[in-house]
Amino acid sequence: MLRLLCGGLALIGIGSGLFHTVAQSWAALADVGPIVLFILTYLFAINRDVVGLRPLAALGATALFLPYAAAVGAGFAQIPALGSSAAYGPVPVLILLYAAALRHRAPALARGFAIGAWLLILSLTARTLDMPLCRALPVGTHFLWHLLNAAMLGWMIEVYRRFCMAAPAPRNAA
Repeated sequence: MLRLLCGGLALIGIGSGLFHTVAQSWAALADVGPIVLFILTYLFAINRDVVGLRPLAALGATALFLPYAAAVGAGFAQIPALGSSAAYGPVPVLILLYAAALRHRAPALARGFAIGAWLLILSLTARTLDMPLCRALPVGTHFLWHLLNAAMLGWMIEVYRRFCMAAPAPRNAA
């Protein structure tokens, strides 16, 4: 799962590079698609390996992200200042919810999730402020969105890796 997440992170970089280079509809899909797949892959891994759901149940719980994101994202969309960043709003909220739920059972993981959520909030702040600050800061802040987001995603992979390395090996059923 860790290799899949690392590959997903690479695809996010490639998709973002494509979109910022050619700015076509297909490139927008290449930008957003890997992000959604990364989120779903990560959620599946956490639901299966941390929460302890069987694979089919973990898949079902992961699928709930889509209606959750639509509902919570609609709420964030009501805040005009967020602009297109509102679509990402459900993600740090969900990470913080997982952190709160796991704080007693896996405190190091929960702390890592909280740090990741705050990195994402900082990243989204840079993304949201890019256009309003454009006249005063011609270089903008969009590059900070990318740098902080990459750091956050790498951090989330590392948090999961640390959990996996610290977890006892599963018993063989044979």
